[in-house]
Amino acid sequence: DEGAPDTMVHVTAGGLDFWIDAYEASRPDATPSSSGSAEHRACSNPGVKPWRSVTWSQAAAACAAAGKRLCTEAEWQAACEGPSATAYPYGDAYAPNACNGDDYDPDCAPPDDDVCLPSGTAYGCPPPASSACVSAFGAFDLSGNVKEWTATQVSASPVAYRIRGGAYDSVASGLTCQFDFVSGSDTFSFPNLGFRCCADTAP
Repeated sequence: DEGAPDTMVHVTAGGLDFWIDAYEASRPDATPSSSGSAEHRACSNPGVKPWRSVTWSQAAAACAAAGKRLCTEAEWQAACEGPSATAYPYGDAYAPNACNGDDYDPDCAPPDDDVCLPSGTAYGCPPPASSACVSAFGAFDLSGNVKEWTATQVSASPVAYRIRGGAYDSVASGLTCQFDFVSGSDTFSFPNLGFRCCADTAP
């Protein structure tokens, strides 16, 4: 099963021109309640659990199998900040219930048995909920839910790649478009770490 056609959005900012997955990468067999188990390619679909506990090498291979690549740090930040270079995908003022971070009230989203929510979940309180965690370019969950690997290497010995985006356990400062995390190595994985893919041309 190859899953539904991938959803990507076009980003033109900061001198960059590229396409980025609208949703955090998911496995082809992911569902709203499960991340799935298939690992042959990365998908970009709403309403399913993101692919997490993934190493940099696994993420890079999954993007390549989908005809894409991991996003660079600069691309990821441009997609998050939007043309106005905002602090968060939705604006400059921190909104605790806009995205799935440490301050997020679980009563503001559909019931779930996990702190990691399906990609593109409608956040917001009070009801009706709104899909507030979306950037000006239409990319969801660039702040919170799961952190995301990038292609940008920051150290060759030991090998380390930049991680962006914050996660469900990140506080406000770690959820900004500008905050950097650095991994230990390309074999590092953690339950709050995922990825998304980019491409140079339209899908």
